[in-house]
Amino acid sequence: IANAVAGMGMAAQWEPWKAAAVAAWTPVGEVTVQAESLQKQLDALPADDPQRAELQAQLDALNEQLAQATQREKLQKEIARLEKQARAERQPKKKFELVNKLRRLQKLILSVKEG
Repeated sequence: IANAVAGMGMAAQWEPWKAAAVAAWTPVGEVTVQAESLQKQLDALPADDPQRAELQAQLDALNEQLAQATQREKLQKEIARLEKQARAERQPKKKFELVNKLRRLQKLILSVKEG
């Protein structure tokens, strides 16, 4: 079994990480549509309406989710780029440095998910 796992390569090593990290995320487009809808509702309400504060709080939360989703997408693209680069790298020292960068980004992306 150890030989089978060792032969799977770096891509298979991170598969559980990807599944766990991606499962709870909301796509950027979906958050954007929700934020636009809330903004329209907020604009339609008069300034003294009591629901206005609640809608503003929801809109602020969605904007925060949008910022986090955008940051996660950037990190995912960087991780994919580094994975490809690490697989292609032949020099052990450079490959080791790339893998260390990957691990740092993976920890960062999980902290963005939790934050």
